[in-house]
Amino acid sequence: MVRQLGPIMPRPGVETRVAERAVSLENFVSGASDGIVIVDSRGRIVVFNPAMEKITGWLRGEAVGKDCDEVIRAPALRPGGGSEGAVPFRDVMKNGQSAPYSETVLLDRDGRKIDAGASCSLVPSPGGGPPFAAAIVRDIGAIKGAGGVKSDFVSLVSHELRTPLALIKGYIATLLKPEVKLDASTERRFREGINEAADRLTLIVNNFLSASRIESGLFRPHLKEIDIRPVVERVVSELEESAHGRLQFRCTGKNFEIVADGEQIALVLNNLVGNAIKYAGDDESLPIRITVGARKNEIVIAVRDRGIGIPSELRERIFEKFYRGPESVSAPGSGLGLYICQKVVEAHGGNIGLNEDSGAGTEIRFTLPRRDGELRDL
Repeated sequence: MVRQLGPIMPRPGVETRVAERAVSLENFVSGASDGIVIVDSRGRIVVFNPAMEKITGWLRGEAVGKDCDEVIRAPALRPGGGSEGAVPFRDVMKNGQSAPYSETVLLDRDGRKIDAGASCSLVPSPGGGPPFAAAIVRDIGAIKGAGGVKSDFVSLVSHELRTPLALIKGYIATLLKPEVKLDASTERRFREGINEAADRLTLIVNNFLSASRIESGLFRPHLKEIDIRPVVERVVSELEESAHGRLQFRCTGKNFEIVADGEQIALVLNNLVGNAIKYAGDDESLPIRITVGARKNEIVIAVRDRGIGIPSELRERIFEKFYRGPESVSAPGSGLGLYICQKVVEAHGGNIGLNEDSGAGTEIRFTLPRRDGELRDL
């Protein structure tokens, strides 16, 4: 590959060292994690390393010998227009000056856009002929994507916290006005609104804190032996008002003792029952069932509603961080709840999933194994 840059005419006695350097350069170019592409004075590709194959989808055998603007393409500037080169090889050779690092967009072999960063340098010919131009290209899609996720996360935190805070502020401001006389029913409704908004605020903060600990690798359950029933009963009691009496809680089995982090299991239940209330629909005659089953080797907890359900094509994505299906976009939420549920349950050595045989609505169930050994890290 490096021989294509020009003839090397070593003096007698230095052939071995020249050959070793050529092999070393070949290994460096082939093993580089960034894309390296070199073109000759006619704009023809003469070097194209494996990293460039990965970035562009072109194989080396296909790319070498082609015009650089045909392989390293930029999107057309206007509809119907032709594509130009994404890296200024010809300008570098024409002006005799290197092009500093800059971000650009190039098209891969199949026409997909790739966010890339590239720098281009002038390379003198070893034989004294016309110079070459060499570019180092890096796929920065993941970096830009992470920045976008961070920005979206900050925006999401701001929006999600603002909504319940605004509700609490509005209700309290009205209740504190001495000139406003409210009947008992309205006053009770305001207090219920404050309570629900405060519960939502607590859940949002807990979710964001848990997500932060999970992402940093610092999340670890605080384990102790507990009876799981009071944990579930407390969550059901706290959410009963917002569910308008629709929650039904049932236990089966005998032994409900387990080694677990009660607060984190309560967070899981708050998310699952909260989702069920949110998407269960307006028909208050349709119950939301929470069941706890004690088995020999595990505790099984299920939350079932009769709401809109989850389309089959979206079921594999519901535990992804920030994912929200089309049906949930208009409803409040961060897209973190089920992601956190999965991480917490897995940290306890259990499993969580969608029961696809639940019929109408949605049923999500999770298991907690009966064991007091070491739990898995996230």
